[in-house]
Amino acid sequence: MAIPSPEKLDEKVLAHLAKQTGWSVLDVEEVWDVFCEYAVGGRIGVQGPEFISLVQDLYDGVTDDEVMLLQQHINAVRKRNHARSGYMRRA
Repeated sequence: MAIPSPEKLDEKVLAHLAKQTGWSVLDVEEVWDVFCEYAVGGRIGVQGPEFISLVQDLYDGVTDDEVMLLQQHINAVRKRNHARSGYMRRA
């Protein structure tokens, strides 16, 4: 899915993200607004300070260790998906 402009998410994109996450459309829109405060050009590096600030802004009282565990989980999922997509290309 292409990254929408930081100004506003299309209603269809909001609905799709809400359905995917199980969140309400209003919650998705709120998270998107916070994301846009930290994301440069609609992107954010998981290992960067912007990601840490984003998570701390979204979750009150989150610890540095919890953010680090989230970063490790995201990286593990990315590696697993990358390995799986390589396997699928060879098959």
